[in-house]
Parts: sequence; structure tokens; C-alpha cells
Amino acid sequence: MGLWDLEDKSTINQAETKSASSSSTSTATGPGPNGEPIKGNINSKGEKIHHVPGGQFYEQTVPEAWFFTEEEARSAGFRASKR
Repeated sequence: MGLWDLEDKSTINQAETKSASSSSTSTATGPGPNGEPIKGNINSKGEKIHHVPGGQFYEQTVPEAWFFTEEEARSAGFRASKR
């Protein structure tokens, strides 16, 4: 099954659904599928981390979830990148 169990995947899917439902109220024009600017991914240690535009690892991050706000990311269990 990989690095993540079904519970982690469920959380990501909920985060993606929340982001998609927020798209009608957001004016963001980020690279996400609905214009989300914040990338969320899970590292090899299983830590959920979100990356904001301009952050050190933003460009190379391959997202597993997208968010319109940092609050959405935190609510889905993603902490801010330390850099």
C-alpha cells in the first residue's frame, strides 16, 4: 500500500474535497486544479506538510492535496513547512 495507510489517504481526500468546495468563494489563482495556491504533501516520515508560494521547497513539491488557505491546510492536519 505504500507509505501511508487508508486513514491518511482519507484525510487527504477530505482536504481535497474541502478545497474544491471552497473554490466558488475564493479568488485565488494558484496552480492547483481549482486555483489553490498552497501545496500539501506527506514526506517519507509520514509528516503532513503544507508549502506556500515563495517557500524554499514550494516549486519542487509534488502536492498530494491543495488548499486555498493555511487554515484549511492546518484543519486537514498539515503543518507549515519550516523553510
